[in-house]
Amino acid sequence: EKKKAAAPPAATFVLRGHSEGINALALDRTSQHILSGDIGGNVCRWLRSSHRKRVTLKAHSSVLQVCFVANDRQILTQGREGEVKIWDAERFNSAATPLQTLSVADIGCGFCRCAIYQPDQHPLIAAFDGTKVVQWDLRESKPSVMFSTGTHAGLCCSLRYCTVPGAETPSLVGCFEDGRTYIWDTTATTAVSLQSQSEADAGDTCLDHPADEMTYNVCRPVLFSDAHHEHPALAVDVGHRKKNPGMLCGVSAGAADTICVFTLDVQQRESTTVETLKVKNAGINQVCVRPDQKIFATAGWDRRVRIWDWQRLRELAVLRGHTGSVSCLCFAPTDNTLLSGGADGRILAWNIY
Repeated sequence: EKKKAAAPPAATFVLRGHSEGINALALDRTSQHILSGDIGGNVCRWLRSSHRKRVTLKAHSSVLQVCFVANDRQILTQGREGEVKIWDAERFNSAATPLQTLSVADIGCGFCRCAIYQPDQHPLIAAFDGTKVVQWDLRESKPSVMFSTGTHAGLCCSLRYCTVPGAETPSLVGCFEDGRTYIWDTTATTAVSLQSQSEADAGDTCLDHPADEMTYNVCRPVLFSDAHHEHPALAVDVGHRKKNPGMLCGVSAGAADTICVFTLDVQQRESTTVETLKVKNAGINQVCVRPDQKIFATAGWDRRVRIWDWQRLRELAVLRGHTGSVSCLCFAPTDNTLLSGGADGRILAWNIY
């Protein structure tokens, strides 16, 4: 007799406290404090053990990103109005004022969450400013690095820092409106003045917008690019797989009903599409590889969270519970909990394998 498939897990708890759709989620290093941000600009801080909301702060016009930084002593938030703000975590309350505010993008220039890299107490962020991807050191008041696509790729939809095997510095991966995935080697440096290049032959440079008024000290050339999607690629994440030792493995998805899994041979500057996975209903807002590299999750427009085997590339479970599109995901760093946030204003927690 054929065995019945195991029922997908139910949500272990639900957090209700947002009146508008949730765009961003984060956990601290202990997995006990949760941050959430919604399209109305509110950031909430929750205590996981009691499932209670501790703080609600109107931080932006609409929130794109939230994160604990500086060993959990600070909180980073990003808004659709183009600002990134840094807050004191201990003094984070409804009347808090930011320690620092950076204008990283033009107003209304897109919906791309900034990428965050934290090698020490001074995190780096990469953000799309409306025409190009730039990197900020939070100790500085202006961007110092520009990452160019070399072509008119359209809007940047998703950014992730990743660690190349054997490298001491991160690479940056981005998905763009043209369906391509780009990766930049952050160690490759070339001094470029955009003001001087605007008077020269722009075709001799990797700059996509040489007439920019700001002068950048360093330009990072594209390490790799390849087309994986016929439609805009909205989400990307990167990890490692046992069958591809020494290589980066990426997963990207977007408005279509396909998920692309690919390998990146950074030394040879080559990419191979490993497999294309089909989703029953088109549209994925976010993909997220669990830190242990065993599974990855997708946030669907169809109100479902799907769990996939990262090594064997097969669907494991479909999680139902949201009544609106699922917009963001976050794996806990210390256990198997997955958080999902959606347009229904709720945060669902799942205990995954």
